[in-house]
Amino acid sequence: MAYNSLGNNLKRGFLAMPDALRTIIALNAAVMLAQYFSFFILGIDLSRYLGLDTNFVVTITQPWRILTYMFLHSMGNIFHFIFNMLWLWWMGRPVEERLGPRSFLTIYLGAGLFGALIDVIVSFASTPTLVIGASGAVFGVMVAFAMLFPRTPIMLFLLPPIEARYV
Repeated sequence: MAYNSLGNNLKRGFLAMPDALRTIIALNAAVMLAQYFSFFILGIDLSRYLGLDTNFVVTITQPWRILTYMFLHSMGNIFHFIFNMLWLWWMGRPVEERLGPRSFLTIYLGAGLFGALIDVIVSFASTPTLVIGASGAVFGVMVAFAMLFPRTPIMLFLLPPIEARYV
């Protein structure tokens, strides 16, 4: 019975994930913990230094923000982080198993970079803001899932099953 503990089940499930997916989720979780530690212990808000500032000059002079923003999440809304990681886990696993880790990482990072580009372009017409979160990258994986498995039913809260191509 000791082998059926919650900790062992979580560990076994985490290790059973495909490599790239496991790495991305672990990296997101580690960065989230670092955000909490740095903010509540050191008083430093990492999103101010690593989030995507959509001001064009800042984006050009601090290019690391284009990549680091997609691993940061709002500390005030833990559910945003949880649901991003759940969607990534649900839809990322079959995508990575079908395409392989290299293509999966290309989709994830490419969608995140495309999201950053769109945010910077939109900021020309509005006020520059600070952007954080993996939503753009996760959305890219969701689109890949819908393209690879268009007829797979997806259960959304309080709705009947909807095929992936319509979600």
